[in-house]
Amino acid sequence: MPFDAADKPFYHIKAQTDWEDDLVECYDLTEHDEWTRLQDYYLVGTHGTSMDRQLPWRRCLAVLRVNDAKTAIVEKRYVDRDFRSEYSALYSQILAPVADTTHRIHFFRSAHKGFDLQAAILERSVHEQLSDNYLGYIICRPSPLEIVGRTLILPPPRLSVRTPVREEVNFFGISLVAEGVPFMQQDSRLGVCAHVAAWILLYSAYRCGDTGKLTIADVVRMSTGVLDGRLGLQDDDVIRTLQTAGLRPQMYQREDDLPQQRGYPWSPPPSVEASQERINADFKKRFAENIIPCLNSGIPAYVAAAYHAFVVCGYTARSHDHSLVGNVVYTVHDDQVGPYIQVKSPVEDYRFDRLAQIPALSLTKQDCVDALSPDLSAEVDRKTRRYAERYPEVEDVDDTRLKSDLRDWETVILPLPKNVHLSFDAAERYALARFDEFVGKLELAKLADLEIAPGVMINLSLELGKETLSVRTYVADSKWYKQSLSIRGIHAAVAVEYRRARLAANVHVVELLYRPSGIAQTSVVIGEVVLDSTSGDKHPWEHCFRLGHRLAVTNSNGTRRTGSFPFSPAVSGFPGSRHMTGRSTSGQSR
Repeated sequence: MPFDAADKPFYHIKAQTDWEDDLVECYDLTEHDEWTRLQDYYLVGTHGTSMDRQLPWRRCLAVLRVNDAKTAIVEKRYVDRDFRSEYSALYSQILAPVADTTHRIHFFRSAHKGFDLQAAILERSVHEQLSDNYLGYIICRPSPLEIVGRTLILPPPRLSVRTPVREEVNFFGISLVAEGVPFMQQDSRLGVCAHVAAWILLYSAYRCGDTGKLTIADVVRMSTGVLDGRLGLQDDDVIRTLQTAGLRPQMYQREDDLPQQRGYPWSPPPSVEASQERINADFKKRFAENIIPCLNSGIPAYVAAAYHAFVVCGYTARSHDHSLVGNVVYTVHDDQVGPYIQVKSPVEDYRFDRLAQIPALSLTKQDCVDALSPDLSAEVDRKTRRYAERYPEVEDVDDTRLKSDLRDWETVILPLPKNVHLSFDAAERYALARFDEFVGKLELAKLADLEIAPGVMINLSLELGKETLSVRTYVADSKWYKQSLSIRGIHAAVAVEYRRARLAANVHVVELLYRPSGIAQTSVVIGEVVLDSTSGDKHPWEHCFRLGHRLAVTNSNGTRRTGSFPFSPAVSGFPGSRHMTGRSTSGQSR
């Protein structure tokens, strides 16, 4: 029998095919059919794999559709350094045909129907329009490889991302700026989830000046010494990779060394009988207390969980009470599912909850909105129904099957800069002890009838018994910290003393926050401890201490000058942008 006519492409492979024809191609995303055409073009060659390779691609498109992208411009024959490292290490040495270039797709919030590249290059007005409406880029590998290569797209609205970076993008000589958290899909042959997670940490650090630029192949080679990542990584391999790159990572494991709850000396937690529910609540709170300061510093964190690794890049507190740090929703980059995925908690992380955040193939605007707004309040009975819906071949969804879909978070690695020696746990314990010396005493009693916001008066000395105090911790570049004092509302006399102080290049800042009872979304900084990030856990070096009117500054020779200064409530210095050019703050919310 003769073969059927070959009228459908199987792979995009050679320069003579449409993979590399022309220079650019424009998609008018104001038309739904164009979203479908864009999606389907890169799904060619995605069949016949053990892992659903479509998921990260569809999730990326959902994020961009929710961000109101109106134009996609495909830059063909793009030579991407990360993909070239993969190609050189592996794909140039195999027989199966694989193109040696990529597509870089640029997304814009402005409409450019009938885009003319030559006119865009020559007209200044088009430059400005492209620059003002840039949403980021996706680099697409050629089929039959996994689709999503190096990617940097703006986080979706109303989703709390704490660790975005900025990257200058050269689009045919037009300068664009992309903001977001770097993302990539594993290629499953050269590298797997752990390598991609480590690469995200290192690429973020590179954009902030903490490391040199490393490709994904560099990460694979550094982690095990060979260019074969199919066996994955142990926690020690990840630590060694980050250290070799020039960082000083801190690792905590769930069962062994995750620090205990710190609590507040002036408001001890009530005693509760031991139970599995209590154990889970205790772990959620301990985990939050140790990862949130890292995220507050603009630094993403590596998490290993049940044979999988991913990156945590944000969180949202689900309560106005800052002390309930265990009650948060995390934002993660999962290379198998996509960027900016929402996870309810480290003990309720079901894989099908993540998969439910992938839009349908129809990719309608409503599909994308629904995918980016998951209902994370479901209990186990609703999860059982969702499991049954996703896996209809399973006749009986019992607890065993349900638990098999649960990823237990086991290890967290914080990739701190090389000159950050002090742990967040030690910094907070020291600061809490310092605050406790004065909380409720005369110094705070002087803050009666204080206007903390227009028309909002408080008597702080009467409010302290209502669990209205909490702390917020982050690492900050000392230059940025000093420059931000005036815009945060720190009194000028206090700012002068801070700026005169000789600080380490990076400092730990532990803020004492006050939130009036019954006033939502209002909190002010009434004190802070500034510590030398190069000091050790046993003997943290205090640069500055302020609480209310009291101020103490430590001189370089160890002497301390103290005094009473004018007080004004300030806004938090969070997020602690350590590098003013590389670390983005526009996409971060409180």
